[in-house]
Amino acid sequence: FNGEIGRELDLDYRVNPPLADSQFELPPGYEQPQAAAEPERLKKVTDAVYLDSHMSGVMIVEFQDFLVVVQCPGDYNMANSTIEALRVAFPDKPVRYVVPSHTHGDHGGGARAYFHAGATLVTTPGHAEFYRRLARVSRTISPDPYDAAKAAPSIETFRGKRVISDGHQTMVVHDIG
Repeated sequence: FNGEIGRELDLDYRVNPPLADSQFELPPGYEQPQAAAEPERLKKVTDAVYLDSHMSGVMIVEFQDFLVVVQCPGDYNMANSTIEALRVAFPDKPVRYVVPSHTHGDHGGGARAYFHAGATLVTTPGHAEFYRRLARVSRTISPDPYDAAKAAPSIETFRGKRVISDGHQTMVVHDIG
């Protein structure tokens, strides 16, 4: 690293050694393992609250006419997989809000997919500029659909607490600093 040896390994390396056919034979009595059943994508936790079993930490709160997603990890494609699963499970309910807890990629990196889906990102004033910059990133090598849309992101900031309600279901988001 930078001209210094960090670790030196002394192993016996061979390139393309001949392999005996016996190395590819299955042992006697071997049985191919059965594939485990695919877990349900949206796991219901309680009334109107779900977890995305494919995206660790993503919670969905169902309201009468819309959905709120808490956390948007990964990148555009990872976050969009949650959005697509929600479109299948709740075809008449758009994702109205996405609420990442903070700006690390494993909590808010997929925000662009939610911007593209028309969701409003709810965050504190200190995090808003990060998400505005994330929305402006121009991906020239592998552009995502949000790149082509050239739309301004919908970002709503709050201090203290933000109440999201439809008159039947209520969710309170707190700014803990």
